[in-house]
Amino acid sequence: AGPKLLVHVLFAKYGLHLPLNRQSDVYRREGIDLDVSTLADWVGASAATLMPLLDAIRSHVFAAERIHADD
Repeated sequence: AGPKLLVHVLFAKYGLHLPLNRQSDVYRREGIDLDVSTLADWVGASAATLMPLLDAIRSHVFAAERIHADD
C-alpha cells in the first residue's frame, strides 16, 4: 500500500473512529476487496514504522524542566 492509502486508513481508524471492519465494508462497496486482516497488518506495520518518531517526541517532551498538561 502507498503512503496516501495508509494515512487514509490510519486517519479513518484513529481520527474518525471508524473500525477496520467498517472500512473494509466501505472499500468492498466501492469494488475494492481489502480484508480486515490486511488493514490490521497495515496498521501494525505503520505503528512499528512510526515508533522512532514517537520515541523522539517522548524524549523531547520529557527532557523539559516542566511538562504542562490539561485533563
